[in-house]
Amino acid sequence: MPNYRTVSFVFVFVLVFIVGAAVLPATVAAQINGKKTGGESKQPARRDSRVENALIQIGIAYTVMPTGSFSVTYNYTDVRRRQECYISSVVERYGNLEVREVWSRARRERGALPAGVTNRLLRVTNKFGGWRIADADDGSGVVVYYSAQVAADADAATLKTVTGLVAVVADEMEAELTGADDN
Repeated sequence: MPNYRTVSFVFVFVLVFIVGAAVLPATVAAQINGKKTGGESKQPARRDSRVENALIQIGIAYTVMPTGSFSVTYNYTDVRRRQECYISSVVERYGNLEVREVWSRARRERGALPAGVTNRLLRVTNKFGGWRIADADDGSGVVVYYSAQVAADADAATLKTVTGLVAVVADEMEAELTGADDN
């Protein structure tokens, strides 16, 4: 006879995981897939000058995406790899807390994500961020990316540290899962 507490816990865990992936900020999903969709945040698509000023201050080259977010590229010459990282101009607020998302793609999968990959992503976590899954805009599969939140008014040094961390974590997972350098 099954242990109903265990079954209930597993069901709730899976439900939370699915709902969490489903309520993913739409701006992130749209930018990961390279185009805007109708489900994006209602905030205007403009760049946040706090991010731009921080990137200028630390001397990181950037591109402003059509959604107003920033794209930076890290080149790892020692291993001949590069990784794009994105910094959202859209901020989330709760009380006096204001955060923005920093993310980097690790894998794009045609069709459903294999169970082994999903299990690997759930097991690999750290206190700085976590793995997310978003549907590809063209409906052909999913995109896996690493995401961290940072204070919306983070100083330049903090933003540099967070973007560097996010890019490294995503690039390492991309190398492990695919062996390719697509980002």
